[in-house]
Amino acid sequence: MSNKQFSLLITACFLLFVAMMGVGYMSAQKAQPEIIVLTQPDVPPPSILEENALSLAPMEEGGIDVKNKIIYDTPKPMYEGHFYDLEGNKKTWDDYQGKYLLVNFWATWCAPCVVELPTLQELGEKFQNKDFEVIAISIDMGATPETLSKFLEGRMLSDFAGFMDTDRILQKNIPMRGIPTTFLLNPKGELMYVFEGESNWSNPPAIDFFHRILTAQNDQ
Repeated sequence: MSNKQFSLLITACFLLFVAMMGVGYMSAQKAQPEIIVLTQPDVPPPSILEENALSLAPMEEGGIDVKNKIIYDTPKPMYEGHFYDLEGNKKTWDDYQGKYLLVNFWATWCAPCVVELPTLQELGEKFQNKDFEVIAISIDMGATPETLSKFLEGRMLSDFAGFMDTDRILQKNIPMRGIPTTFLLNPKGELMYVFEGESNWSNPPAIDFFHRILTAQNDQ
C-alpha cells in the first residue's frame, strides 16, 4: 500500500469515526428525559399521582408547554407538609390561603430547574398585585440557608426561590416522579394542576393562561 493510499484510508476512518460520534450524540440528546428522575426510595409510585386525575397527557395547549400535566376535575386537598424560608421560619400552605399559589420544586444540581427559575420570577412579578404568588422550594439535601442565599444572589434571583424542604416532609408526602415539578393551588389551598417538567413560565401564552384563571376567579 502506497503512502497516498494509507493516508486516504486514515482520513476515511477518521471521517467515519466523526460521523458515528455525531449520530450517537444526536441519539443521546433525543433520549434525554425532560424531567430529572428522583431516586429517593421514599417517593411514592407514579400510580398515586394518577389517582383522581382527569387527565395525564403531554401538555402543549393552555399556554404552558411541559412534559405532562395533571388536571383535577374537582380540586383536592394539597398534600400535608411544611417547609422553611431563609430566615428559618416554618411555613405551611395555610400561610398562602386566599390567593392562587404556584409551587415549584427544584434543586441547585438540576439544570432544567435552574434554567426555568428566572421565568418563574418574571411570572410572579407580572401578577404581584393580584391574588397570586409564586414560590420555589429547594429539595437540596445538603443546602443551608447561607449556601442557598448565595446561590440565588449569584443568579440575581429573589427570595421567591428561598424556601427549603429541610425536614424532607414534602418529599415524603408529595408524589413527584422528577423535578422540576410545579403545583397550582387555588385560594382555598386545594390542588388544581400538576405540571411535570421544565417550562418557560413567562412567555405570552403562559401569562395568558394565568390571566384567564385569575379573571375567572374575579368573575365568580
